[in-house]
Amino acid sequence: MCETKPIYTESIIIIIIIMLMVMMSIRLKEMDKMVNNMKIVHVQSVLPEEDIIALKLKTGESSTKDAISKAVYYYLDCESIEKYQ
Repeated sequence: MCETKPIYTESIIIIIIIMLMVMMSIRLKEMDKMVNNMKIVHVQSVLPEEDIIALKLKTGESSTKDAISKAVYYYLDCESIEKYQ
C-alpha cells in the first residue's frame, strides 16, 4: 500500500527553504555593508627574520603579509588571551 504525504508537509518545507534564502540574503547584505565600511590601514614593523620564519611555519602561510594577518586575527579571536591581560 502506498503512503500518501499530506500536501501541507511539502508546503512547510518550501516555506522553510524560502525563509532560509531570505535570511541568507539579508545576512549577505549586512556583511557587504561591513566590508564596504571597513577602513584599511597599512602597517609596517621591524621584526627579526627568525620570528618571521617561525610565524610562517606556525601559520602555514608562505607570505609574510598572510602569516602576520592570520596571527593577528587569531589573537583577536582567541578568548583565552583575555585571561592574561
